[in-house]
Amino acid sequence: MGPSPDQERASPTSRGGRLAVVALLTAGVAYLLFFSEWLFLVTKPSMFSVMGAGQKLAVLTSSGFLAALLAGAVASLLALSGRLWPAGWPRLPTGLVALLLPASILASMAFLLVDNFTRTVFGFNVGSILSPVRYAYAAGCVGLTLYLGLQLQRRLVGGPRHRSDRLAAVALGALLILSGGVAVARYAPPPTVDPLPAANPGPRPNVIILSSDGVRADHMSAYGYPRRTTPFLDSRLTEFLISENHFTNASATGGSVSALVSGKGPATTGVIEAWDAFRDEHVFEHLPGVLRQLGYHGVEFGPRSQATTHARNLRQGFHEVNAHTLRAERMPLLGWLERAFPAESFLAAEIAHRLGERVAHAFGLADMVDAYELLTRGRGQGASDEEVIAGLQEALDRAPRPLFANLHLMDTHTPYQPRQPLFSLPQNGGPNWPNDYDDVIGEFDRWVEKIVLHLETLGELDQTVLILNSDHGELWTTYQRLPLMIRFPHREHSGTLEPNTQRIDIAPTILDYLGVQTPSWMEGQSLIADALDPLRPIVSVGRRENSGACLLRSVAVTQCQRHFDLRLDGSEEVDTRGVEGHTAPCPEGSLLSESEVREYLRQRLAGFEN
Repeated sequence: MGPSPDQERASPTSRGGRLAVVALLTAGVAYLLFFSEWLFLVTKPSMFSVMGAGQKLAVLTSSGFLAALLAGAVASLLALSGRLWPAGWPRLPTGLVALLLPASILASMAFLLVDNFTRTVFGFNVGSILSPVRYAYAAGCVGLTLYLGLQLQRRLVGGPRHRSDRLAAVALGALLILSGGVAVARYAPPPTVDPLPAANPGPRPNVIILSSDGVRADHMSAYGYPRRTTPFLDSRLTEFLISENHFTNASATGGSVSALVSGKGPATTGVIEAWDAFRDEHVFEHLPGVLRQLGYHGVEFGPRSQATTHARNLRQGFHEVNAHTLRAERMPLLGWLERAFPAESFLAAEIAHRLGERVAHAFGLADMVDAYELLTRGRGQGASDEEVIAGLQEALDRAPRPLFANLHLMDTHTPYQPRQPLFSLPQNGGPNWPNDYDDVIGEFDRWVEKIVLHLETLGELDQTVLILNSDHGELWTTYQRLPLMIRFPHREHSGTLEPNTQRIDIAPTILDYLGVQTPSWMEGQSLIADALDPLRPIVSVGRRENSGACLLRSVAVTQCQRHFDLRLDGSEEVDTRGVEGHTAPCPEGSLLSESEVREYLRQRLAGFEN
């Protein structure tokens, strides 16, 4: 039982004093949660781990202050709500309602620490448990929250004051004052967006970018492969602008998708691997943001751990991700914080995601997606391609126009698990490769067919720019030709492109078609403007093939039919190979030499520290 009214009146802490203590206590535990999660994120590969020591501490102190300020304010409102409690209603012990907030924060921190420990030491966490045992985690969280709330309430109302309490309060107050100063110093006024130059008047077409993971052009019959892997696209070839020699700018999906939406190379944005994220001006400089200015409603679909750019700290671009309206779209204060404190807001978003998905799983509200399981075991983790396509169809049926949709499909990611086996049937014999791979490419073709037919049903196929492409070659290579097929309204610009193209060319091409001048910060080139230079070098970064270590980075240049891969082991040796199936080879004497490749990359990567 809680203390009686007489005990409350006799408490050494006045009502106003208790309010201050509750607010300060809540602020302190919120700061502690941010510190524990910040420590976790800076000691593993993440956006924060690559920051300098001073920047890491600055992000911690300013984000901790903002979290403490918000948590303290909420706790104060809860404590004051007792005065508005209707007469005659059963009353809870004084302060207990407000103290449940710091108690729940402490319980959440304990939950995350235990979950990290069991995953690291024993190889399992709450997300690994699909049986009713997971509800034991939920019961434990609720029980611990109530226990901590009662203990804090007894200490606050009836317990004696200790000198250590006062010292802790003074130290916490000093920390908050210091952190507040750092937050003021780091405050960046929300970026002002320069008005776009006048564009073509009239209704704007929808823009749909459909990427499928790890698709090689030379295994698509649309690109001449002898097996009929893409029958639907084969029947529509004359409607598309087709790049015959298209290449990625990053071997990893995260870097490649970020290059697609930003129009900048990964060496510029620093987004290369799945754990990297946009920083500084790159948070707001991107294609979705430009289209948003033009009135587009942006939606994004794909696995969060790999392919959604919102999870890479792209802000003020999309309105929805995986059919969920973003919180910043619903709450203007969060949108302002994203613009004013982008790194701090991203840290808060990562903490909210890590905690939220575990709590939802423990309470049976949603199964937790394991990113490693998604990549190594294929289907059964996260949204399936069928759900992604259904999500796009639903968006086409109800979303405002014009619509911008960025989708990433995963059925073509290894391990290949065909839904409708054709080439991998037992009677075909032989190893699974390339049979399973060809089958999943066929499934990508069927998803394309479904989208095109849905657009035709809506009468919007000729009101849509449809872009089909892939993020990287099979097994994360950068030297294989990738598909790039663009269907413009009324089959405009259809035909073939022979010079090499790259993924950062897609964003400028879209803007050029819309009559919008390409921003100076985009590094790609429109494919429907002036003729492309066939000798234009294409830079790609990422993992070295067969390195056995994701952290080992490579830097490569593709020029016409030649691919140069610069070793980053200190030797500066260049591995050279030909591009298989290249349709427009250049004279050998016109290509860069190995020494020229080294110098070109030194200039391009100057100042790149990631």
